[in-house]
Amino acid sequence: YVASLHVDSESGIPHLHIVVNRVDMNGHVNNDHKIRERGWMAADIINQRRRWKLPKDIRDRHRHQINDACKAALRELDKFSWEGYCDKMKDKGYSVMLRHDKQGKLVGYTVWMGNSHFKASELGVARNLTVPKIEHTWQKLHQHDGQHIVAHSGTGLKPDSQLSRPISATPDATKPKSVVERYSERMAGQQRTAEPPRYIKDIPYKDGNCHIDIPQSIHDMIDREVSVHPDNETATHEDVVKVAMLLFAGYIDAATAMSESSGGGGSAPDSGWGRDKDDDEEWARRCAQMATRMSTPKPKYGYKRGR
Repeated sequence: YVASLHVDSESGIPHLHIVVNRVDMNGHVNNDHKIRERGWMAADIINQRRRWKLPKDIRDRHRHQINDACKAALRELDKFSWEGYCDKMKDKGYSVMLRHDKQGKLVGYTVWMGNSHFKASELGVARNLTVPKIEHTWQKLHQHDGQHIVAHSGTGLKPDSQLSRPISATPDATKPKSVVERYSERMAGQQRTAEPPRYIKDIPYKDGNCHIDIPQSIHDMIDREVSVHPDNETATHEDVVKVAMLLFAGYIDAATAMSESSGGGGSAPDSGWGRDKDDDEEWARRCAQMATRMSTPKPKYGYKRGR
């Protein structure tokens, strides 16, 4: 192998680049099954032995820093707008990359901090910094500050001229109530419950990732329902769980490829496969059963020579 020490041009963080030949000095081919995951595990082991900081710990610290910056940026906005939010984050040293669909509608964003980046779904609490919820989060941060609340409909970027005018809170019943007053009245007497926990994971596939975002209860059900065929000496329980989650989320090609790489027969679901009128639990159960079948090795047939 060849290893070289490299220093990142922006952050100045040193790291190693290692080029390894799959064929060793004795002519044996090294197994590359799950090479990415095994590489991460090896790096973590080295970090622990040398008492270095683990990448996960560093990433968690960065996420907390970005969470604080996002909330601070929202508090500094007198009225909510995506332009203002991005500008405030830029002033704090972060860059925000907005993501639009084919119709130009804003559907997500990513916050960058040097080489680290986080999707909005990874930030905040109960996804409260995502596109559908961030404006409501801004309202909550301001509702006790005595500030005017200015909201606008839609998630696409709009010029300030298209935003609604401030509505001052006043005891005069003839004047319209502010957003804060209307929200407080709507929530009065209601017990606010926490959003059910969700299982969020990116599963690598080809040159990208398959994004999994499902209720934690569905993941737990899949985890209970799947099983590894005793003849499959390659697959782990977690491999079959991933196949089932990919099926649940509609990534059929990725599920088929993963079942093949884990020692299964890799037979894809037939053309009639899909979700009909199943609820989440029934659909999860079907996906778990299909994943178990897909991860079953193909039978080996032997032929005896006749006399």
